[in-house]
Amino acid sequence: MPFSCLGNFMKVTCQVFKTKRLSSVSSISTQDSDGYSSWEAVELEKAVTDFNWDIFDFVDGLRDPTDVLKTVGIFLFKRAAKDLQLDWYPRAMKWLRLVQDAYQDVPFHNVVHAADIAIALHHLLEVFERSFNLDALDLIACYCAALAHDVYHPGYSNRYVLAFWGIKDSSDTHPLETIHAREAVRMLRETGMAELLGGRRVDLIHRMIIATDMQQHNMWVEKAKCLDSLSKEDRLCVMLHAADISNPARSRSVMQKWSIRCMREFWNERDLFLAKGVDPPSTLPPRATSNVSLASAQIGFSKFFVRPLLVAMLDSKSWDWIRNIDDNIRTRESVIEAYCCE
Repeated sequence: MPFSCLGNFMKVTCQVFKTKRLSSVSSISTQDSDGYSSWEAVELEKAVTDFNWDIFDFVDGLRDPTDVLKTVGIFLFKRAAKDLQLDWYPRAMKWLRLVQDAYQDVPFHNVVHAADIAIALHHLLEVFERSFNLDALDLIACYCAALAHDVYHPGYSNRYVLAFWGIKDSSDTHPLETIHAREAVRMLRETGMAELLGGRRVDLIHRMIIATDMQQHNMWVEKAKCLDSLSKEDRLCVMLHAADISNPARSRSVMQKWSIRCMREFWNERDLFLAKGVDPPSTLPPRATSNVSLASAQIGFSKFFVRPLLVAMLDSKSWDWIRNIDDNIRTRESVIEAYCCE
């Protein structure tokens, strides 16, 4: 697909997605008192205190499940802005609606993922950034980056985009992240959020979103080894990248729900390569036909990508992220061992 056609492609596919959704998303008023119900507020307080909170149960309880991003976003914004005197709420609600509508109905990179990563980022900021005195607008900028980090994601990776979209800029090795960052900033400007946050924070949002590119993973692992000596911008990039790949560090049941959704996108992308008559990259696994093949597909990412980053950030067995990922790795290894010994 020519890069010049990308904007129209995204608009059309997103419009198709939006016609499937409940109408209440577009009917939300910027004058809503809080943007969430008392039940949702109780659940979201659990979300920001318990990393093992299950967002899927929360989504099931929403009147409109597609409102999850707006609901989580305004909750996090209000926590950050409790002492902020600026008139931020109407602009924030407009921005959240635009971002929510920009996500597509794909198995993994959707509104639920975006909301979940914003909550994961909150947990990381609580652990690592308290001593650095981020102000209210800094926190809102961080949450904006998390909530918008995958807008317009088509459900397949840069591998497919680079192979078949005909990207003209050969120097751009992460075209999807480029789209996510550019569109996030565009929506900030359209809603007045960019004016509220200021140019420095808008640039930070753009940079944090670009940092979610997995091709930069090894660089962020190395930087995380000296986290305290990094610039604030680099530390926040590490935080969002870690939050974005944190699913294997969740409780076993939550990890499994996310893992299956991620695998579905990988399988779908593999099918797209095959439909083009092209051998899929080896990193796209065939559909799992047994517990062993599924466990094998899951364990490598946890063991060789996510865990090294977490250990570089904080090598402590008392950190629940480390405890969870070690437990999940052990259970996957036990499944493989049990079946191989039969």
